[in-house]
Amino acid sequence: MKKIFIAAVLSAAVVISFFACASSGKGSAQSYTPGTYSAEAQGFGGTFTVSVTVDASKITAIEIGDNNETPGIGSNAITMIPGQVIENQSLAVDAVAGATITSNGLLGALEAALTAAGGNIAALKQAGAAAAKEKDVTMDVDVVVIGAGGAGFSAAIEAKEAGRSVVIIEKMPLVGGNTIKGSGGMNASETQYQKRAGKIYTNDTFYQYTMDGGHGLNDPALLRFFVENSSGAVDWLTGLGMNYTFGNYTTAQRSHAVNNGGPVGIELMRVLTARAEQDGIQVMLETKAEEIIMKNGQAAGVRCVGKTGNTVTVNAKAVVLATGGFGANEDLFTKYRPELKGYVTTNHPGATGDGIVMAEAVGADLTDIEQIQIHPTVEQSTSELVSESLRRDGSILINADGNRFYNEILTRDKVSAAVLAQPDSYAYIVFDQNVRNIRSIINTYVSRGFVLEDPTLEGLAAKMGVNPANFRKSVETWNAAAKAGAGDPFGRDEAMENPLVNPPYYAIKIAPGVHHTMGGVKINTNTEVISTRGAPIPGFYAAGEVTGGIHGGNRIGGNAITDIVVFGRVAGQQSAKFAGAR
Repeated sequence: MKKIFIAAVLSAAVVISFFACASSGKGSAQSYTPGTYSAEAQGFGGTFTVSVTVDASKITAIEIGDNNETPGIGSNAITMIPGQVIENQSLAVDAVAGATITSNGLLGALEAALTAAGGNIAALKQAGAAAAKEKDVTMDVDVVVIGAGGAGFSAAIEAKEAGRSVVIIEKMPLVGGNTIKGSGGMNASETQYQKRAGKIYTNDTFYQYTMDGGHGLNDPALLRFFVENSSGAVDWLTGLGMNYTFGNYTTAQRSHAVNNGGPVGIELMRVLTARAEQDGIQVMLETKAEEIIMKNGQAAGVRCVGKTGNTVTVNAKAVVLATGGFGANEDLFTKYRPELKGYVTTNHPGATGDGIVMAEAVGADLTDIEQIQIHPTVEQSTSELVSESLRRDGSILINADGNRFYNEILTRDKVSAAVLAQPDSYAYIVFDQNVRNIRSIINTYVSRGFVLEDPTLEGLAAKMGVNPANFRKSVETWNAAAKAGAGDPFGRDEAMENPLVNPPYYAIKIAPGVHHTMGGVKINTNTEVISTRGAPIPGFYAAGEVTGGIHGGNRIGGNAITDIVVFGRVAGQQSAKFAGAR
């Protein structure tokens, strides 16, 4: 178990240094030539420099240079492995789940640097003694939050600022969960930014768009609450320092971008973790919740397992479940949707549905559990989601024959089905330099090495392996409709401001992947968990992707960030109120 106050690395593009404190000395005795030694590591996002400082007998510091590793994935390896190597004075360190390429590249660079320092590599690779099992721990708080993503942090902040003692439990070694992978924007209606720009997107319009997108399966009360509190969520985050850049990217004007089109999840976790640190909220990492404690029919805490196998018991007056969905658990999502077997997933490794299992065990009802979303634009070799914001900025989809085939901005389920119906069930998302200028996240895709680029359409067609005449005709037909703002052969009637006319031109090969689980624990607008008997379970609250009902049969892109903040805040407020009354 690790107890920390928030100290998360949310962007990998920085120099990160690790220094020895009181080393455990678990590794074998070594004899080094003192100094600093460097080597290049091949990560998932390219190469980066690893520098190791040693004295005569031990590793004293490791510095990781600028890199382009995926925040919340490859960055996990960069954040975790150096500290483990220093602590154990050993290279016998496991690769980080979901970041095997970065882990192996980093360990290889460490080996090269330590070889140059005169280290005995064979001895360094020998596994040391297993960590001693820590003592069992029991603690008492007002509110325990299970899950350290956006919903969990929103809840914890609200509960703490209501005067309650709060702890966050997180099974992963880092905070962020799926939130940190959010790449688009945050949808909201009737916001201060819309009013300032004179481009109001009404609550009723937002409600109906989301209900239609969810095929009418959305819980009406939850959806209405979500919509009417979306503006308040934007205001709250603005107050916390969220860097919104609204108004430049979508015709619909519901999307609120951040950092000039950068990843919204990283920015959200930046402001939430900063506020949580300011508030002194404790986070217990590598602590896996396994059982909700019930006393006299009320949620009364959580029983967990720490990193070394010890028992961690947190007694609480209220419990907030914010563990996310189950999109990384193929056994579970194929239980409900067998046809999804073998699909890649965009989810982080910890999205395995633990919270749903725990909630069911104490009588919670589930809703829409079979509603599992596949995202149409996923780069298959990396499982990297290519943000649909690119399509809203003017990108188009091209099949293996060089033909455009569908309205790119329809809902994810419809676009996914259209891609799967194409030859060999894949397509390319095609855009120009203007789109790249709008969306800074494209620079990340380029650094990962899966973006094709050429100054001409014919050259790009050759790199894509598609018919150049078909490709040019498809682009020119789209450009004519975009310039006219009407007449698209596939019925696209919004996000048409940007014809593809500014070279160079780009393409990314994509196909669908499992992305979001719309179903989960049933809640009401107070985020109270509803039992199979139809009544709230006292003291038990839930928010985020672990819940169901809000998104119906299909989640609209940009709604997840709003969901976790709106309902995460309510869970914190209501759990604090409940705890205060006990």
